[in-house]
Amino acid sequence: MNYRLEVAGQLDRTITQEESVWAIEHIMSRSPEIAELGIRPGYACQYDMSPDHLPIVDEIPGAKGTFVITGSSGHGFKLGPAMGEVVAKWALGQRQELLRKFSLHRFE
Repeated sequence: MNYRLEVAGQLDRTITQEESVWAIEHIMSRSPEIAELGIRPGYACQYDMSPDHLPIVDEIPGAKGTFVITGSSGHGFKLGPAMGEVVAKWALGQRQELLRKFSLHRFE
């Protein structure tokens, strides 16, 4: 199964019969009691991921003082408070060296 978004804005959010069967088989192999619960409709969603699967935390080029924190996949809600604190310090002139590995410029 291919879950990659090929063109921005064109994600098919439907779940195919093949995907449903695959998920049910894997879940039931670990928790057979799930079969008693039945099946409900589902949906697909997308994660904001960078090409190297690491977050992007950087000042937006050409927009001094404007920062972006993105590409955290499903981890953003956990990382958000810490990233926000680190970027707030950066905005006050205290950039942390550890942020360099999350720079947008790593893709150049």
